[in-house]
Amino acid sequence: MLKLFKYNWKMNSMGLYITLTATALLYALLLIGKYRYGWVDDILLGFGFMIATFSQVIFYIMSAMIFNHGLKSYHRRLIPIKPIQEIVSMTLLAVVYSVAGALLALLFFMIADFQFVYEEVNEVLRAFYEPGAIAILLILIIWNAITLISILMLAISTSYCFRGKYRAWLGIIVFFTLPIITELIMHWVIGDTANNYFAFIKLEMDNSGDINSAFELTNIVDFLSIPALIDVIGVALQLAVTNYLMKKHIQL
Repeated sequence: MLKLFKYNWKMNSMGLYITLTATALLYALLLIGKYRYGWVDDILLGFGFMIATFSQVIFYIMSAMIFNHGLKSYHRRLIPIKPIQEIVSMTLLAVVYSVAGALLALLFFMIADFQFVYEEVNEVLRAFYEPGAIAILLILIIWNAITLISILMLAISTSYCFRGKYRAWLGIIVFFTLPIITELIMHWVIGDTANNYFAFIKLEMDNSGDINSAFELTNIVDFLSIPALIDVIGVALQLAVTNYLMKKHIQL
């Protein structure tokens, strides 16, 4: 398992290093603009989120390319690698990529030390720098990485179950349809309450409108909520179907 992970890591390690270096340089330019030229925090925050988002997208594309290469690579099919080993290895790789990008973004936001007009907003931002909040944020990033890579692997595997030039479109349909199906199931099970959840994070504020209380960890984290359990079941089913397709139905 670790050897397979190391192989996948080396396959695109240069792309990872280039992406991290480019991201770090962009963050450095924003920090120079703030502390040397007095750029306003609103602009810096927007560009910071934009850079973090683009870097994560690149990491997921890299992960999908590695998985796709493994499916159609002739020499990989000669090695006695079980599909579940490939799936776990790719999931771990996607998690490492996402956490690396997230830690770099977190470092930027902490150094930038954003200050806004409304003190309530500043207090919320400072709350996210607490160790407990950082831990929750990393868990959420890891879970999102697992969720997204499971959808990507299932979409790619599904596309390779058919022949023809249009099979790539089938993978695209699967990729965009699965999250919609999951959302519909959540609304069917718990109704409009599903709008208040993002994975295991509860986004609902209390009736008092106190913005600070809404971000207390005890109020927003619910690992045993129905939406979280539905997400876990959905990811498990996606990985199980991917494993089945890789065993039985891949056509190259």
